[in-house]
Amino acid sequence: MNDKFIKYIDQRLDQWAKWYGSGNSYGLGYPRRSMLDVFMIEGINGKSPKSSILPCNEEAEEIESLVVEMEKQNKKMALILRHYYFESGALRALARSFSKDYSSVSYRKFKEYVDLARYWLAGRLSCSYGNKRRMKSLVL
Repeated sequence: MNDKFIKYIDQRLDQWAKWYGSGNSYGLGYPRRSMLDVFMIEGINGKSPKSSILPCNEEAEEIESLVVEMEKQNKKMALILRHYYFESGALRALARSFSKDYSSVSYRKFKEYVDLARYWLAGRLSCSYGNKRRMKSLVL
């Protein structure tokens, strides 16, 4: 596979990790403040809110949906990919912490799973973009 495309995949994964790992209410996990808390503190005053549209990151959400799809096919690969991108530390330390938290996996296997997940995503993204191009050519 083209090195430029793999770099693109890495950039998309970094963006996904930043978006979903940021701790905001628009990604994974729980929001820092519930809607009830926001209404209690700030009130409902009839004025239009600063922004009625929630921020979104379509590219990060696309990666998340693909990782969810990956998890259905190979749960361990998806878990390792999430662990690699959402936890901090060197690769060996990440492999050790994954082994403690989930199941035993060697450093070499951990790295292989991360690489396989990147290539799996590259294949799925190239397939979906190829289908979009084909669909556009059929419509036009």
